[in-house]
Amino acid sequence: MTPIPAFCMPWHTAVSNAFQEILAAPLRGMLDIALTPWDQNRQTPLDVLDRDPGRPLIFCQLPPPPELLCRDKARIVWLPMWDNVARWPETFWAGLARSPARPRIVAFSRPVEQLARRFGLTTLRLRFFFDPKRFEPVRRDSERTMIYWNRVGLYSEAAIRRICADLAVERLIHIHRSDPGYDHPGLALPERLGTTQVQTLREFLPDAEHQRLLGQSSLCLAPRAREGVGLTVLQSMVRGACVLAYDGPATNEYVVHGHSGHLFRSYSRAAHKWRKSLGKRWHRLTGKRRPYLYHMVGVGQIGSALRRIDPEQLGVTARQEHELGYARWNSGLEEYASFLGSW
Repeated sequence: MTPIPAFCMPWHTAVSNAFQEILAAPLRGMLDIALTPWDQNRQTPLDVLDRDPGRPLIFCQLPPPPELLCRDKARIVWLPMWDNVARWPETFWAGLARSPARPRIVAFSRPVEQLARRFGLTTLRLRFFFDPKRFEPVRRDSERTMIYWNRVGLYSEAAIRRICADLAVERLIHIHRSDPGYDHPGLALPERLGTTQVQTLREFLPDAEHQRLLGQSSLCLAPRAREGVGLTVLQSMVRGACVLAYDGPATNEYVVHGHSGHLFRSYSRAAHKWRKSLGKRWHRLTGKRRPYLYHMVGVGQIGSALRRIDPEQLGVTARQEHELGYARWNSGLEEYASFLGSW
């Protein structure tokens, strides 16, 4: 049987394995799904539909094109990621509900589920977990190491310095490589932050090397304020590492503050916009030559609680919770396959 195409950004086949992990691999043996790099040419999925009108079409992160939504016999499943759709207007979701195709929604976060259900779209809520048997527990018999992938410039240097000091981090693995669209995440760390040695990596890391570094790190500084799923966070949790993260979806749906990790308090969206605007104004008034770089987590949001936490215990609990979560995820795979392939 011809595989079901799952249209995704080329980045998700060349660099990121996110949809391989949460879609193609778990359903192998139930559904034959082919991750298909898509340049967003609207005609491409229409041609696939015309060749085989009964075949489901899956869209990963990228929404289905309007021309396809107008086809009342199209069988469309969309996996929207919260980090991508958080700022989209509700009128977009209303348009999906009014379209002849009325796509099915696979929601990997609570906000996506709430939006889809509010507009009456058929929705499957899922929480992804890794198989713990794939990962060895993190090593704790060596120096205390924290890993941070600077993807969008979430934390300021002062915030990272404070975190390292409060948790007595001996080595920081700083992966300085931005996400697509974030060309200047703005964090060039020195070789030392107080007593913490900084190892900065700027080149693309093959997955095997990335996993090796995660295996060395008993602490993980989560890289983004919003996540679709957050595989780096989950790969750390399943190893028993303590995750420090911004209090936002979908990370805060896996990390329970004070139980299986530590969450930094967040400001309201309006406060973030005000702080960013104020910083830009200050930059213009002072005539600084360097561009103003706004970080959502500054030293003021760290507080004093880090000095009192037990990172090892939080990591142990995270691994235990992940084991329970994987059992639930695995038991729901048949429903997942049916939702995608049965109409």
